[in-house]
Amino acid sequence: MDRLIKKKIKIVLIGFFIALIPIGYWIYSSLLFEKANKAFNEGNFSENNTEIENCIKEIDNALRIMPWSKNLNSWKSSLNLKIGNYRQALDYALKVDAYLYAGMIYEYMEKPDSARIFYEKAINLQIKQMKRLDDEEAKTLAERQIALIYNFIGDSDKVDEYLKEIPAETNYQMRKMILQYDYYIENYQSGGYKDFLYGKRICMKNDSLTDKNIIDSLIDAQRFYYDNYSSRQIKDKPEKAIYEFKEIFKDKAFAIGFKEIDCDDKELKMKFN
Repeated sequence: MDRLIKKKIKIVLIGFFIALIPIGYWIYSSLLFEKANKAFNEGNFSENNTEIENCIKEIDNALRIMPWSKNLNSWKSSLNLKIGNYRQALDYALKVDAYLYAGMIYEYMEKPDSARIFYEKAINLQIKQMKRLDDEEAKTLAERQIALIYNFIGDSDKVDEYLKEIPAETNYQMRKMILQYDYYIENYQSGGYKDFLYGKRICMKNDSLTDKNIIDSLIDAQRFYYDNYSSRQIKDKPEKAIYEFKEIFKDKAFAIGFKEIDCDDKELKMKFN
């Protein structure tokens, strides 16, 4: 084999191995991302801080390879928030201008004045984004989100300004989503985004009614909604639908025949559908 052929083969082999580098990186990074995703899901459902910290370490392993990943950074921030690492969670929120999220973190830090500042920033940002929307349904939903944040800072006049009539052509699912904002705002008492997402819930059941369609109609008529629903078999009791409501809807639920049950009762613990 002459020297020229050897040189050509060497060039081809070098090129081949160079081409393998990005392929290997893609495979390796994909595996790390999947492991991080699994860790996030496990941490999200865990109540053990040590387990959650281990999940964060798994996400950190992926971040060393993909530090720009929005998903990875968001997952890490979420888990940090869950175990009370508020400063770490806040650093991410401020980095990506997630003002609503930052406001909620300040609520966890018991700094309502700082939370208000970031809720106001969130309003300004969402108004700008809403004005760029052409779709009327999406615009109506965005207006409800703005009204919700005005609710958090106690500006009732602005809340009313953004609670415009829902367009007649709005599809059922979108209308239902918009009305949930309306019902929460109508019944709002205190708190902010933290309360809206993670505020106290109560478990209730209705012994006098068993038809879910009738119950749903009554709930809609009373202008409130449930967060979760399940109908698992309860030991030594007939199968009953269990509803999870925000605490602010408790009186309305009572008015249509619901009664409160213990969400933490071992017999009632369940995964809501």
